[in-house]
This record gives sequence, C-alpha cells and structure tokens, in this order.
Amino acid sequence: MVTLAYVNVGLKAPKVIIASNYKSFNSKTSNLLKLKVQVINCNTPSFFYQIGEESWKIINLLIKASIDNYQNKDYKLRQNLMQQLVKYEFNNSEFVKELQLISQTIKFYSGLGFLLIDNIIFPEHILHQIYLIETYQSLLKITLDEKTQQWYDCLKQLFENCGWFIPFEDVCIVCDRPSKFSLDSETRLHSEGEPAIQFADGYGLYYHHGVALPEQYGTVHPNQWEAKWLLSENNSELRRILIQAIGYNRICNELKAIKLDSFREYDLIKIDADADVEPIVLLKMICPSTGYTHVLRVPPNLESAREAITWINWGVDPDDFAVES
Repeated sequence: MVTLAYVNVGLKAPKVIIASNYKSFNSKTSNLLKLKVQVINCNTPSFFYQIGEESWKIINLLIKASIDNYQNKDYKLRQNLMQQLVKYEFNNSEFVKELQLISQTIKFYSGLGFLLIDNIIFPEHILHQIYLIETYQSLLKITLDEKTQQWYDCLKQLFENCGWFIPFEDVCIVCDRPSKFSLDSETRLHSEGEPAIQFADGYGLYYHHGVALPEQYGTVHPNQWEAKWLLSENNSELRRILIQAIGYNRICNELKAIKLDSFREYDLIKIDADADVEPIVLLKMICPSTGYTHVLRVPPNLESAREAITWINWGVDPDDFAVES
C-alpha cells in the first residue's frame, strides 16, 4: 500500500522499512535524519497531508464533477466551504476525538522530537482524507473513477493496516500497529499490571489513568505498589500517582508514622520520611461505629489535631461543629 501511494503521486517506489514498535520507529527515523535524507514535505502532492489548492489530485476531480450539482461558479469558495464542513464534522466525531487523544498522549510520552512529529503521518491524517472523500461522495453523489477509487482503497488499507509512518524521498519507515490499547472510562491510556499499549514483538508502554509509568511500576498491579517506592521517586507526578493508589493508611503503616497530637478520636500524625515534596501530615480518625479508619492529608504547618479538624471543617472549631450538628 505504501508503494502504491508513492507511485500514485508520481514518485519512485521507496524502500519500505518496518519498525516493530514506537521505540524502534524513533530510532530508525532519527538515524535517517542524521544522514540528511530528504523528507517528503507538505509541498509534495500527496494524499497524506492537509488539502491545499494545488496539492491534492482528487480534489480537482471532485470539484469538477460537482459542476452539474451547483449553480455557483465560484469553485474555490465552494471548495473552502466544503472543507470547513468536513473539518467541523470530522473534529466533532467521538471516534476521531478518542483517536486524537490517544495519539496526543503517545506523542507526548514517546520522546519524539518536533522534527519527527512534524513529518510523521498519523492515522487521524489518513482518516481525515477518507472522511473527505466519503463526504464528497455522499453529498455530491459522485462516482469515483478507476484511478480515484484506487487512491481511496489505498487510503483505507493504510488506515487499517499501518500505524505511524514517515515518507522520505526514497525510503518509507512504517511502524507496526499496536496489538492492544487499554483505556479508562475517560478515554485515557490505562492498564493495571500490564501494558496499556502492547506490540506484537512484546514491547509495551505502561500508563495509569493517562500518566506514563516506568516499567518497574507498570508491571505491578497498583494494589501491590509499595510505600517505600516514594522514598526514591523524584518525579512529583509519579509520587502523586503512587500516593493515590497506595493510600495513606498503607503509607502510615509501611513508613512508620509518628503521632504528633490527639483530640478525642482524632490523631495528627506525620510520615517521618522524605516521601513527598513537602512533609506528609495526616489527620487520622477511627469511626466508633464501623471501625473504619479515615485518613486525610492536612497542611504540614498544623501543630495540633484540633487545628487540623478545624481546617478540614472549613474553619469551624470541632466544639462549634458538634453543637451545630
């Protein structure tokens, strides 16, 4: 399909290099850039880039075919209006939003340089071209000729079978598609104890509700994460994820919390370890009726349990709170 795409835009069939995962793709592409092999850019007529007035072969055929459908002879105006319509509908598609969100997340954490990202063909680019053709067909009732149909079939094959790819002048690097994507309810990359993105060669990327995890965390289920990891983790975002998943109860038990003060059934405790950017001070309360332990984090400058209770109750002293309730 890649070879056919090159031939259809008047270019010599390239050497196709397959990268089995994103890391391999990054490495192979970076090496070619160092050799200064020319990259096909947006000025080259191609299906893979945004439509320009002269850069996309099919658009002229479709505009010409629409003459019998519209009285307006301002074809450039009609073309612009059609493109705006397609862009609006395309960007508001829930499927496209999910695809773009996943792609943006991966771009951010993949380590790709801006030069690479600017030249990579992502699946949403190809899908946009497919969507445009299908919109023209449905709105203008156009039957594609044989050559145009070949282009259309080529695009669909590329979208269905290729991941990322970047077209150089005489070589095209194609990244294999992941064999697995895992998302949470908010369409963020997420998996527990296994890769959120998995490739057929075994390479995987780990995410926890959209946050990239190192393999040492990603391969372990969050229920089994250890509080002592906080002591050696320098990344504040990863520390936040660890704290949320492990919970203050376990952190207190595993890192040996020190009691600072007590008030009634409440204890003010401190984690005597460098587990976060600022000291972890907690207000702990054991519910008399259920026996369940509630732990809430409070500002580290509070010195008494009573102060901490007042802070949690939005400035209401616990004695006043008891009277009001």
